[in-house]
Amino acid sequence: MQNSGAHDSAFTFDGTWREFAPIAFTNLLLTIVTLGVYRFWATTRERRYL
Repeated sequence: MQNSGAHDSAFTFDGTWREFAPIAFTNLLLTIVTLGVYRFWATTRERRYL
């Protein structure tokens, strides 16, 4: 039987968009300024936060 009410996951996210917004905005700005070169570091920053 499946438990339809709860998700069994090894990871959960307890943050808010207000905590993530400065990271996402900075990543977007630096990716545009560096013409896409920064996208690798941006991905790393997002993964560390999440």
